[in-house]
Amino acid sequence: MAEKFNTYRKLWHFLGLVIPIALLYDIFKGGFGLIHASRAIIFTGLCVVNLAFIVVETLRLQNTWFNNFFWKYFGFLMKEKEKNRITATLPYFLSIAFVVAIYPPEIAFLSMFFLLAGDPSAAFFGFRYGKYRFKNGKSLVGVIAFFIVSFFGGLFVLFLFSITNSSLEFQLYINNKINFPAIAILFFGASTASAAEFYSSNAWKGLLDDNFTIPIISSATMAIVALALLNESSATKILFPLSELYNK
Repeated sequence: MAEKFNTYRKLWHFLGLVIPIALLYDIFKGGFGLIHASRAIIFTGLCVVNLAFIVVETLRLQNTWFNNFFWKYFGFLMKEKEKNRITATLPYFLSIAFVVAIYPPEIAFLSMFFLLAGDPSAAFFGFRYGKYRFKNGKSLVGVIAFFIVSFFGGLFVLFLFSITNSSLEFQLYINNKINFPAIAILFFGASTASAAEFYSSNAWKGLLDDNFTIPIISSATMAIVALALLNESSATKILFPLSELYNK
């Protein structure tokens, strides 16, 4: 059965795009004397946020009074079925922390873009126009909408990378030529993100929902394709060594 499109929920999730943007444009550059200040500060902040959400979710699921209190004030951001399982916000922030920690800003941004643009598109068009549905309740219209918005929106994102930050590895144009490897990386990322959304579940009491699987799976796919297509110099920048996160 189709779920009602929740505008407030989607807008709340869309605010998360600020995080990879902050990493992309290195807004904390030089902070605390760290070489990778933006990545280190953002990741540390996300760890604190995730710890807070873990505490809140644990209390909420074990205490009926607190659960009702939480639902009274924040229920408009939640799905009805989340009242007795983990809300999507926790896996959402866990996935952001993961992609920010180990991948280039472009991959982190695109993987979150797939979730934040593709997922609401699938929900909106699937709810309104999805007449044919699969056994899991997903609609063909929703799947197609997810991929179209993710891929073509991603092309626009690559274009923005080209005109705003020429130092990035993933751009639509390099030296006034179309960057086909970046487009291929985007295509496979959008494809696997669409598949992750289609096969998403609520395993582990909601921890493994699409807010977690879409960024994790699509970012890993883009990293693998990038390693296969890019030259050796560029490929070495795909995985960030966590041991250097707090280097000065």
